[in-house]
Amino acid sequence: MKPSLQTSPNPPSSRIPEVSKDGYIRMTFRELHDLELVHLASGLDEEDHDRGFEAAQHTEITGYTEWITETTPAITIGWDWKLEISGNRPRLIKCDLPRSNIMLISGDEDSGPEITATLLDIFLDSISWQSKVYEQIGLRYA
Repeated sequence: MKPSLQTSPNPPSSRIPEVSKDGYIRMTFRELHDLELVHLASGLDEEDHDRGFEAAQHTEITGYTEWITETTPAITIGWDWKLEISGNRPRLIKCDLPRSNIMLISGDEDSGPEITATLLDIFLDSISWQSKVYEQIGLRYA
């Protein structure tokens, strides 16, 4: 069974997504919630081993994840994450804003790249992506 990140019981939009000349797939924030995302890949970032080890060094475990739809055209959302320890419990948190081929719209107007990325970030806070990333990292690097 594939992981589903469908987050809304709303009926799907009747609008057929298409790739615009600028490469974006335009949709409303409501349509974003109708997407069913599937995990594509996750990985760890490479450490900088050229820094030398003359003294104790602060290190972070960071990585990336990419999710797609199984639709045509495919919609992709990717973001960076880091492992944070809080109260002796590890958790993954997003770093920076996500990247995507989505441009959110309001009416007939583009929301713009910054607002779109911010709303995508809010959308990602509403889904449980961490468990799939933990699973993938465990399988890939074990």
